Amino acid sequence: MQQNVDNLLAAYRDALLRANKTLNLVSRQSVDKIIPVLIEESLLPLAWASVRLGSPLLDIGSGGGFPGIPLKIARPALDVTLLDGNRKKTLFLRLTIEKLQLSNAEVVWGRFEEYCALPENAGRFGTIVARGVGQLDQLLRSAVIMLKPKGELIVWSRENALADTNCAGYYSPDLLKVAPGLTLIRWEREG
Repeated sequence: MQQNVDNLLAAYRDALLRANKTLNLVSRQSVDKIIPVLIEESLLPLAWASVRLGSPLLDIGSGGGFPGIPLKIARPALDVTLLDGNRKKTLFLRLTIEKLQLSNAEVVWGRFEEYCALPENAGRFGTIVARGVGQLDQLLRSAVIMLKPKGELIVWSRENALADTNCAGYYSPDLLKVAPGLTLIRWEREG
């Protein structure tokens, strides 16, 4: 099983390297070094005891597929939705899911604000993940609506994201300080 995961992660890395030349999925500076780090950082929740990774999982602003695709590869039974507002990136995500033959993975082209307003998404997700969050307060307000009771929101943060945030509807957040400058923050929805 681990060999299959390793093979799929390598195939994903290779697809990112090829597509990045035209799509700018990740920073072009040392892209061959950045992509393995992004994949490794995407898998950090798997080693965190308090994380459940409930299905379905929503990856907000998925871009090149971080962290949703590596998590899907590592946990094949997980239902995953990758959401991004950039059409070219969503086309890459669809082609990659098809090439890697990842079942129960869907790609949605759209804005998070519009997606979370859809009535069918209320209380739908067991886990929501996000990297590079701009407006954390907005994310917290919207995610609490889309999470199942006891569902979790996991955010990768490179700064002090907790300063002045309104965490209404959540239990106190858990922090996983990974390295200097990188912290994972996990909120669990009350209920």
